[in-house]
Amino acid sequence: MQIKRGGNGRLPPRCICKLAFFLYNMSMEQYVQVKVHADEKKNKIVQKTPDSYEIWVKAPAEQGRANEAVRALLAQQLGVAENQLSLIKGATSPAKIFLKRG
Repeated sequence: MQIKRGGNGRLPPRCICKLAFFLYNMSMEQYVQVKVHADEKKNKIVQKTPDSYEIWVKAPAEQGRANEAVRALLAQQLGVAENQLSLIKGATSPAKIFLKRG
């Protein structure tokens, strides 16, 4: 992709603003993959890659209890508030995707 430069060789202000907005959004959001083991003896979290974790929780996989426990552990691990993590995919599956904002 080529960007048209102005007569002075610089990017026009509109391009700079769009680029800054894009980079800001990219730095503020991150998808995190999680594999969950519910109804375990103790809570445990293991980082597999920079954006994937395997999590064991005591909570049973009923009525969203395990999901809330996973969300709390993941928020603690990532150093963010729980309300900055949204469950995007896998509400009833052991394989989940969370969106981290902030």
